[in-house]
Amino acid sequence: MAGTSQTSVRGTRLFAKLVLVIVPCFLAASSLGLFSLAEFDLQQNRDALATRIGNGTARVASALERFGMDHAGEDIWQDELPQEMLSVLLADQAIRCAELRSEDSGDIRLSAPLGLGCTGQSFDESLDIPVFIAGDHTLIVRFSIEEIEAERRSRREFSILTLTAGLLITVASSWVGFALIVGRPLGQLLAVIRQSEETGEPARIDRTRKDELGVVFAAFDSMQTHLSREAAAVRRALAQLERIYSTTPAMLCSCDARGNLTSVSDHWLATIGAARDAVLGQSIERFMDTASVPLFRERVLSVVAARQHAQDVPVKLHSLDCRPIDVLLSAMPDFGVDGSMTVLCVMSDVSLLKAAERRLHKLALTDPLTSLPNRRGLIEQLGRVVNRESGGQGSTVTAVLFIDLDNFKWINDTYGHEAGDALLVEVGERLRICVRVNDFVARLGGDEFAVICYRLESRREVEEVAQRIIDKLEKPFELGGKQGFISASVGIAYVEPSMVGPDCILQLADLAMYDAKQSGKGCHRSYNRELGSKATNKAILREQIHKGLEADRFSLVFQPVVDLESGVPIGAEALVRLTCPETGMITPDAFIPVAEETGQIHELGSWVIAKGIDSLGELDVNPGRSSFYVCLNLSSRQLDDSLPDRIDTLFARHPEARGRVVLEITETALLQRGDHVADLLEALRKIGVRIALDDFGTGYSSLSHVHEFPVDILKIDKSFVIGLGTRGPEATRRQMAMIRATSSLAQELGIAVIAEGIEAEKSSEILLECGVRVGQGYLFSRPMQASSFRNWHANVFPWPESRPDTAQGTAAHQRVPS
Repeated sequence: MAGTSQTSVRGTRLFAKLVLVIVPCFLAASSLGLFSLAEFDLQQNRDALATRIGNGTARVASALERFGMDHAGEDIWQDELPQEMLSVLLADQAIRCAELRSEDSGDIRLSAPLGLGCTGQSFDESLDIPVFIAGDHTLIVRFSIEEIEAERRSRREFSILTLTAGLLITVASSWVGFALIVGRPLGQLLAVIRQSEETGEPARIDRTRKDELGVVFAAFDSMQTHLSREAAAVRRALAQLERIYSTTPAMLCSCDARGNLTSVSDHWLATIGAARDAVLGQSIERFMDTASVPLFRERVLSVVAARQHAQDVPVKLHSLDCRPIDVLLSAMPDFGVDGSMTVLCVMSDVSLLKAAERRLHKLALTDPLTSLPNRRGLIEQLGRVVNRESGGQGSTVTAVLFIDLDNFKWINDTYGHEAGDALLVEVGERLRICVRVNDFVARLGGDEFAVICYRLESRREVEEVAQRIIDKLEKPFELGGKQGFISASVGIAYVEPSMVGPDCILQLADLAMYDAKQSGKGCHRSYNRELGSKATNKAILREQIHKGLEADRFSLVFQPVVDLESGVPIGAEALVRLTCPETGMITPDAFIPVAEETGQIHELGSWVIAKGIDSLGELDVNPGRSSFYVCLNLSSRQLDDSLPDRIDTLFARHPEARGRVVLEITETALLQRGDHVADLLEALRKIGVRIALDDFGTGYSSLSHVHEFPVDILKIDKSFVIGLGTRGPEATRRQMAMIRATSSLAQELGIAVIAEGIEAEKSSEILLECGVRVGQGYLFSRPMQASSFRNWHANVFPWPESRPDTAQGTAAHQRVPS
């Protein structure tokens, strides 16, 4: 009923619009026609009246004129007959009055009605008709057209009635015609359109017409059929799109420009754990982590509003059960015809990937053996600590403890690596016990650990923690039924606002730990300015070594090795020196440890060996006729498998040097390289290199090492020689006992002995008495340049013409086995 009523109203409005056009046109045309017709009739009536009155007046005027002619010379106007003749005109109802006037005087001669005439009278709608009589009189007749105007009014009233009746008939007939011809079909069309709007399905008009509306209805039905097919296709496409949108295993959603959700996929709902009705219309930010909301507004909504695409924005969502969901969000804008914007969002759930990344990150920051944070984890934590403490710590202190296990290599060598790993795990557990729960414990690698102690009350409390760690680690470790013992050296560095980064404080703690090692191990030391100066000096030395190798600032000096009985030089020890323009000469004691620590010793050692072999020909005053040799000091870091091949290559360029090169190696160096060093030393001996055990008597179990390693020469350390014979009988007796025992052992093993540090003639005599035949020291000469050494050599022992005991000198050379 509502639809029918609305259709009727719409039809009435349409008809009213039609009437507004038709009725004014009809009224204008009808009024113009009636007006023209009335005016035409009125003019005809006027003309007929004027003709009738004119004819009557003419007859009266003619009669008056004949009467005047018949009574010429008489005063005819006093006669009754002319008066009667003039009064005849009043017989016509249209004539109101008549007067006969004299032209000369203007006097009225005759008047009708009698005594009145026209003077002083006014009549509506009257006319005057002048008639001239006899040339000197004028007949004036005044008549009224009131009857004509009355008729005119009567006709107008009739016309209006007729027009009104015609208008009513026209409106009624138009309404009926419109309702039958146009209104009802249009009502049906509107009803069909309304039905299509309400049902969403294209409807048709079940009516066949042959007129123009029939053509319109046929076209409408054809359009509806086409729309029906298209609607069906659209429904299928939308249904398929909805299935794809909902079933795609991806988090899809759409929202408006303010971020309110307008549609979501099933997978999105399943991931969030919500129902569609509860989600639509809600802000998508409601399901985001608080930290992700500003990022979403800045990198998604703002970018999309600028008609650009947002790609892979990392956002964290949370489900209704508060489960975090890491997603990468991509979005693009979709603008409707009305200018409204829809944000199309695709979210890739990367929670598993993020979890894997977090696990990998944790693994990357965790030591797999002890499950403690590793060096990288410590550096990251130290970075946070330095940033947090950069503003000052008030009255508290935060410190880093660098812990290095002493004698851990002995555990590995004695009990095996499995026992060593078990000990490291136990060390980690003990460190956790020694510190607070919120302190940070890490393993840096090998046998190095670190602890961050947060905001302790004083430095004394930090030192107490360090001592507690040392005491705890000194207790025995159970290693497969056996007990292992270690100690720990601890370096302490305090976090200060001036720290520039985590590496800085860790380096300072490392320096302090190294100072603890140098102080005898098993103790703790704190970083101070003196240690910083040492580190600075070490850095300077490193730079000087680097520049020295580049600019050829290194040189060799040579100290003679002589036969103590004859004083004949039988060899020379090459000692490396570094000369810097800024600081002058630098001794090996200063730069060799730095070169070993930095790895520069490899390049420097190779240079020393090459330069020493090159210098052999310059040092020997009798080349080709003697066994004069050169001794070259070797660092433990130079003992690698490539060393024999590199020296053999040098021998290929200097074949005269083969068998005349001695490599001096300390006991400590041999122990650091392990069992494999014996094979390496044997390979060196095979190519013509002799091996000297330097600083003999200062290491661990020296006698056993002489037996284990292929050694050709023992060099008694100068600590056993200096002061020999000058310190008193008891000291001399003890020194002689050590030297005599070493010499006897060497003779039994077929090994030569060289004494270092001979500074007095008395010491040389006692050494000969103890069986030592070869030595070196300041008694004979200080180290010299190669050219100076050659001159000294020639003066001390000219070859062979100037010295009669050449054979003795040659024999002295042979005391060092080849």
